Amino acid sequence: MVKEFQELKPETQRILREIKKVPYGQVSSYRDIAVRAGLINGAASCASSTRTF
Repeated sequence: MVKEFQELKPETQRILREIKKVPYGQVSSYRDIAVRAGLINGAASCASSTRTF
């Protein structure tokens, strides 16, 4: 089930915005994305956010 972006939790929205900023062909760890999204210990939530879609 695909949700509208506005229906997602704020943390998930921040994570997805950061994922979108990763340039094509480059790699970023869940931890790095979580830290950039302001979630200090959010690597696990970052990983689960990618399963939203």
